[in-house]
Amino acid sequence: MYSFVNNTFCKSDSFHFNLEDRAILLSTFDTISILNDTATFSNVDFMLFRSQFKNMVNFMWQKNRLNGSNVISTETIREILRKRKGWKKFRQKYGYCYISLSMPIFNHDFTYCIIAIHNHCGYCTGHGGTYVYHLENGEWVEVKQYSAWSS
Repeated sequence: MYSFVNNTFCKSDSFHFNLEDRAILLSTFDTISILNDTATFSNVDFMLFRSQFKNMVNFMWQKNRLNGSNVISTETIREILRKRKGWKKFRQKYGYCYISLSMPIFNHDFTYCIIAIHNHCGYCTGHGGTYVYHLENGEWVEVKQYSAWSS
């Protein structure tokens, strides 16, 4: 899991980001889309995905495991943003944005990975989606997107 994120998103030594510690869950729409994607995945994959979906509920990102990350607790983020001028206070302490990631899930032979990524930059400023990556010649390449949002 950590190696996928490090090898896909954290390649540069100059890349630094704030990461929410509690992993986000895939939306119901994305879960249904994944489990109906017979063009990409097999029945064995679907069984494995269902098992991994259950593990997502309690997954927490650990500090010092992702290159360039500053892991911030969900409770800390909520406490800051709940207050008046919360984003201003967040930016003063941590910088402009924070990212929320789902726990990456893999197919049976670890050639596909599915992950949700949300980027939060303000009360009405953010974007994200759920993406499929394929391992090609030792590199993870985005090949599909199940959903996207922006505000």
